[in-house]
Amino acid sequence: MAVTKPTFWQDLQVYRQSRVWVIFVLGIASGFPWVMIGSALSAWLQEVGLTRSVIGYFGAVFGAYSINFLWSPLIDNLKLPLLTRWLGQRRSWIFLCQALIAAGCFALASLDITSNLHLAGFIALGIAVSSATQDIAIDAYRIESFAETEGRLQNAGAAMTTAGWWTGYSGLGALPFFIVDGVDWQWQHAYFGLGCVMLALAVVVLFVRRTTYHSDPTIETKLTNFWPAMKERISITVVQPIAEFFSRNGVKLALSILAFIFLFKIGEAFLGRMSIVFYKEIGFTNAEIGTYSKLVTWWVTIVFALLGSAVNLRLGIVKGLMIGGIAMAS
Repeated sequence: MAVTKPTFWQDLQVYRQSRVWVIFVLGIASGFPWVMIGSALSAWLQEVGLTRSVIGYFGAVFGAYSINFLWSPLIDNLKLPLLTRWLGQRRSWIFLCQALIAAGCFALASLDITSNLHLAGFIALGIAVSSATQDIAIDAYRIESFAETEGRLQNAGAAMTTAGWWTGYSGLGALPFFIVDGVDWQWQHAYFGLGCVMLALAVVVLFVRRTTYHSDPTIETKLTNFWPAMKERISITVVQPIAEFFSRNGVKLALSILAFIFLFKIGEAFLGRMSIVFYKEIGFTNAEIGTYSKLVTWWVTIVFALLGSAVNLRLGIVKGLMIGGIAMAS
């Protein structure tokens, strides 16, 4: 008997699941720190008269996102005192990282950035490391929220992660630009507000449920056993997958795949870092940047992320990826 393929509207029913909306909120928390160390910080540095090279230098903190896999085994296995017992392995790390991000915002809010440029850079690096670490725990939480047989929900969760990320980066990211435009408030006030929003997101984490389909890691964390266990875990989670990836695909194909992944979004990465500086140099106000660069980008990205998820459900990931890549390049 032939199996009837679900209709487009039936595909969209997966978004009614509460688990998917939890992923959306965590996506907001994942994207929001990029405002603090990206667009808002670039605008602040430009307004105090720093050069483009100095602003670009601050962009080096984003390197933390590229190498966070190096400490992912630690986040997977190290139990935090009190917090892990209270919140579980994933939520405890998410909550801790969000508290550190908020603390970084409050620290920046207390600075005269022109007199404390190096300190501001270290604080921005701390926010980036905390955010990159948070992403490890959030990705693990998302994966563990769905059973291996729930492929459609996993696809929807990935789409909601994107929608949430852009809500945090562009939707909430418009707030500091409106705060500092046309009023007596300064960027320090904006960063205090960003810290308060981050704390509110941390409170939400206290109320979401623990993951269901995978149990917490059970590696012993006593000092005498922890490091040997960590070495084994790093070998299993980092070294062996990389070796298996190259052996399965061959060096030539494996390098081609990695090059594709690297180059797919590189244009957007360069644009995102310096675009705010460009907008301000040609005369746009902070409110205009908040409206067009943030709010408009926000809803456009969310709508097409959801449509892209539906396309992937209908056509498959490879075809959907090629369509999206060609459209982005165009």
